Amino acid sequence: MCKLSFFRIFNLLAISVLAISNLLAQNQIIDSLRLSLSNSVEDSARIQIIISMCQEFGKAGKFDSLVHYSFLTDPGCNSLIHHSTDQKSLMLAKRVKLGALDLRGKGYIKLGKIENAIAAFQEELELSDVYHSADARARAIKSIARVYQERHELDNALSFYAESLIYFRNKLDSFQIANTLNDMGLVYVTKDMPAEAIGHFTEAISILHLIKDKLIIGDAYNNLGIVYKKTGEYEKAILNYTIALKCKELGGNKVAIGNTLDNIANVYILQGKYVDCVDYQFQALRIREEINDQKGIATSYYNIGNTYQFLKDLPNALTYYTKSKEAFTRLSYKLGIGISQQAIGSIYASEKNTELARKYFLDAIEIFTAINNKSRLGSAYIDMSSIEEHDKKYDSQIQYLSKALDIFDKTN
Repeated sequence: MCKLSFFRIFNLLAISVLAISNLLAQNQIIDSLRLSLSNSVEDSARIQIIISMCQEFGKAGKFDSLVHYSFLTDPGCNSLIHHSTDQKSLMLAKRVKLGALDLRGKGYIKLGKIENAIAAFQEELELSDVYHSADARARAIKSIARVYQERHELDNALSFYAESLIYFRNKLDSFQIANTLNDMGLVYVTKDMPAEAIGHFTEAISILHLIKDKLIIGDAYNNLGIVYKKTGEYEKAILNYTIALKCKELGGNKVAIGNTLDNIANVYILQGKYVDCVDYQFQALRIREEINDQKGIATSYYNIGNTYQFLKDLPNALTYYTKSKEAFTRLSYKLGIGISQQAIGSIYASEKNTELARKYFLDAIEIFTAINNKSRLGSAYIDMSSIEEHDKKYDSQIQYLSKALDIFDKTN
């Protein structure tokens, strides 16, 4: 492992102290809200307290509680919407109901329950039209775009982002304009369109410097790092990631810090600096464990497994790939389960254990087929063709190669 500088250690300790302080403060706020809830009987007061609790659960990374409490707003909101004659209470109930659906969807995404998230955002979109809430409609459209992005339906994602961006530009909402430009830039990164991505990120940064939002500026610099990593400009990538990390450390957002540490690690792995890479990956894992970011923890396990595989430390690689599979399974996150299965298969393939490699590759193929992830499915077919070649099953090898080529021809 590489040694961290004194100042880096000091910064990490300061962040940990700040995070613990923030967590204690959040728990105190939640406890105070619980007490207020137990002493409240009127629907209008109760739904405001519950939605505040949902927001605090989100800040604390307690996404199960966020989702659970979001449903507790329904009885009070529905009662006020159907029976209240007071216009102020009626508007409050509609606003809280839409806000609860938005928070619920975001909570489901953090828990890896994508289909549940879609249902929440679609209900929010439908009700925003019923309640004539343009703000909620734009928010729901943007949330649906993020779900499409998560599912790798990139053209749909861009379409929904573009619709929300029109609304935010018309409203002159600088924060949301910059935020949406960031999101669109990431889609262009995935579509391998670096010029478009850089244009969106650069515009976002210019806006964010004007409104002095350091955390989101950090996101934009982080995203520029992603582009430069993809174009092979590794020093530019590290520079932008380092700026992003400093911004995120100042903000104390541990989820964002963990993600940026992972991104720096990914550049090191491309440079062949595997020891530096795994050091940053373990830093990210520790941060995610502190805040109980279950999806982040599962991702860290997978990333660490990758690095150990590059280091040819197959026992540790298998250990961490297995941990990632188990963690993604607990989240019911099928893509994560599939890529972990494929990675485990690759370890057994390296060890010439074709029976176990075949089992895990076929399991991965079944998952990628079910979730219609073509790029992953194509790579799994190639893995299977290698196993069939090793076992001298040449007809089967050709079949898997043909399936892979068919996918790549249709997606290119």
